[in-house]
Amino acid sequence: MSTELTTGLGVLVLALIIARQVQTRQVKMDTPVVLRILLIVWAAAGLFFGLASVHFTVPVEAVAVVAAMLLTACLAGWVRALTIRIWAGEDGQLMRQGTVLTVVLWLVSFSAHYGMAVWIDHLVGTGQLGRATIFIYLAISLTTQGIVLRQRAHRYSSNVISGGATRNNRVR
Repeated sequence: MSTELTTGLGVLVLALIIARQVQTRQVKMDTPVVLRILLIVWAAAGLFFGLASVHFTVPVEAVAVVAAMLLTACLAGWVRALTIRIWAGEDGQLMRQGTVLTVVLWLVSFSAHYGMAVWIDHLVGTGQLGRATIFIYLAISLTTQGIVLRQRAHRYSSNVISGGATRNNRVR
């Protein structure tokens, strides 16, 4: 696959993720099993094909950058989850919506991944290992964001049930 096509698909995926993040949606307190399986399969396939594209041993420096990238994915998901507004809707259901800061953090997160991916491919010298890590990056980042968001929603609903007040009926 050409670099231009890969970059174009990456921009399309980013646009779809951002559009979904800023939509007002109900907070789901569990991740659908199909989504979990899909993320795991995509992550494993991306890593497999990335490693298969390398024609010799992956240098330890590249492994270190991959590890740093995975930590970055986790941190990015955690921070983004804190920027999503949560409130009780008119029907009592918890609602969520990403903010402008959420969008900015997605752009920074994708840029960080892209930079690290190019660095990995440079260190390896052949293949597409760095760029193939986008699936595992998204899996970790979205999973972390979902976990933190559900924890926040649980604290919010517990606070409302116990009669605690929140500023503007929203939780941080």
